[in-house]
Amino acid sequence: QHSYTNPVIVASYYESQNTLPASVRIQNTSSDSFDIRLQHPSNADLETDLITYFVIEEGVWSIDGALIEAHTHDTTTVGSSSGWNYDVQTYQHSFSSAPIVLHQVQTNNDTSWITSYVRSTGSNQNPPGVTDFGIGLNGAEVTNSHGSETIGWIAFEEGTSGTFAGVDFETVQTPDAVQGHDNGCYTFNYTQSYTAEPLVLGFQQEMDGVNGGWSVQCSNSTTQVGFHSEEDQENDSERIHIDETFAYVAFSESFDYSTGGSGGFPTSGQLISSAFNTNDPSAIQLIAWDQDITSCNNCSVQFQIQTAPDAGGVPGTWTGTWSGPDGDDGDETDFYTKATGERIHPDHNFDQWVRYRVTLTGDGSTSPILEEVRLNYK
Repeated sequence: QHSYTNPVIVASYYESQNTLPASVRIQNTSSDSFDIRLQHPSNADLETDLITYFVIEEGVWSIDGALIEAHTHDTTTVGSSSGWNYDVQTYQHSFSSAPIVLHQVQTNNDTSWITSYVRSTGSNQNPPGVTDFGIGLNGAEVTNSHGSETIGWIAFEEGTSGTFAGVDFETVQTPDAVQGHDNGCYTFNYTQSYTAEPLVLGFQQEMDGVNGGWSVQCSNSTTQVGFHSEEDQENDSERIHIDETFAYVAFSESFDYSTGGSGGFPTSGQLISSAFNTNDPSAIQLIAWDQDITSCNNCSVQFQIQTAPDAGGVPGTWTGTWSGPDGDDGDETDFYTKATGERIHPDHNFDQWVRYRVTLTGDGSTSPILEEVRLNYK
């Protein structure tokens, strides 16, 4: 229904007809289509069953107040029963608490079975953290190596509910209490009231079980959803699994949403720069930029910054908030708005690293253009 530049796709399997282990595999992704199927670890035949999917343009979004971040990551890193290896991914959003992370292998470069997993960077037995997380291909007990694949991931603010594009939704992280297929189906009550079974995207958030596992939805109603952690049967027939933390996003119905106006341009968006090293603790004095908004009614370009001390050649702890002329005052409500230049608050003096976040607001028919950004320091 949409044409995407860089689509990020996640999908969730609802086991209603199959009795064998299965996970979702995606391939042949283009700007307006993709192929999707269920895959058994040994490629056994499977029954037709239910898959829910969600597609979003890659980027960092704040849509109707909901913080969402979507990216892709190419990797050959495999976590398995031989060791839960991972790559580090860092959020561009500044989440106030750890988000939930939806994840999905988006390619079929190596046709042998594989799925994905996420974890804390500190321990495979904890969910993603507030600033970063670990991600990898999930070989479970099937394999500890695999060809390069693209993993798509989407971070949502956890514990939110409301209405998005006219659709009721909720985001939930479960207790560390979901066990395996052979253990049962573990149910959780919805926080919203639904008149029909909602569409649910569920994903395991850690890897407590050494054998490896992945999320499968096993029940659904208007009041609760159920999951278990699935296992392969390559080395043994059992599908028992210890407690895992899961997360899910529920939508009251399918939907198609665009931030664009009648001309097809998004009405707002944000860009976060890479970190810049001034090479010495500096007084960061001025921010200025070149913009083109002459043909854009009600358009704006607004900046905020964060700074950090040096920590052995990388940024240390960033200032607590994205800030404008009022400095690091505990909120993110003020912006630098004068393209010709504004003085940086002295709260940022003597930090060595700086980055900016720019918020671009358009009218849907045309879009503001940011041409150059300048930061003065000494």
